[in-house]
Amino acid sequence: PLTGPRAIWRSASFDRHLASAAARYDVMHAHGIWEGLFVDAARRFRAAGRPYFVSAHGMLDVWSMRRSRLKKKAAWHLAGTGGYINGANGVIFGTPDEAEEARPLKLAAPAFAVPNGIDPTRMSDGVAGGRARLLDRFPAVRAWQTTILFYSRLHPKKGLDLLVEAFGRLAPRYPAVGIFAAAIPQDKAFESTVRARITELGLEDRIVLTTDLVGVEGRAAFDLADVFALPSHQEGFSMAIVEAMANRLPVLITDRCHLGAVRDWGAGEVTPVTVDGIEAGLSRLLSMPPDALRAMGDAGRTAVERQFTWPRIAAELEAIYLGRGTPL
Repeated sequence: PLTGPRAIWRSASFDRHLASAAARYDVMHAHGIWEGLFVDAARRFRAAGRPYFVSAHGMLDVWSMRRSRLKKKAAWHLAGTGGYINGANGVIFGTPDEAEEARPLKLAAPAFAVPNGIDPTRMSDGVAGGRARLLDRFPAVRAWQTTILFYSRLHPKKGLDLLVEAFGRLAPRYPAVGIFAAAIPQDKAFESTVRARITELGLEDRIVLTTDLVGVEGRAAFDLADVFALPSHQEGFSMAIVEAMANRLPVLITDRCHLGAVRDWGAGEVTPVTVDGIEAGLSRLLSMPPDALRAMGDAGRTAVERQFTWPRIAAELEAIYLGRGTPL
């Protein structure tokens, strides 16, 4: 249970537990930045002579640090967050690009790059019949020959508004293409703005936006799609991109997704975070013959199997925990 204001996320009982138990652990791997309980936990691990590591998860780059800037500055300098991060045995980023984005903070802790993991053999678990169920729920999709999937949080940083604008320009040229946006609701004002813009563009039958897909139905959305698009302003490490590649979907992402290797792998398009850039990338994908798109999807699946499976990532983390990892 939390102690005091929820905004500072401290827990007296958790702190008491670690006061006596920290020495029994070999290592702490923290998956949070701004919660006060991590500051307390780090203090306990340092006192016990035990190492701890912090995964940044996209929260230390320039875009994120500009959000609620004054609150974060106060937490960093006054509430112990800066000491917690700088005192870590390592800060773990999803990609080297994400680590580079945190360079303005001049972190004292060593930086490592380790992606999140996936089990590509289980991507289709439980989704049998999922495509048919989704088509029954969203009959507009039946009219499309090509479906672009947006699968993420419904938040301004994810760039769905940019995708809508870019598609609005392309829609007359590609009458058999539509967007299926399966989003997790998070920002009601942004959702209203996006829905209003879809209506203004007259694309109600070409863009389906739903916020109520969960579990198996959510995973089935990948089976419904031909192309995946995440035009994000910022990502630490996007699981949705890796899941799309595991499902053999060509991907369109921005250079702010910190996964520029997508271009090197031949798995999709990497564009600037602009309507013009996204329009150009989409146009290139939609102009490709089916066999070229399939080859892109196969390249993405191969990249996932080589680089993002859990056994490989677990070995990288173990090496870092034991002091054998190579910092950036």
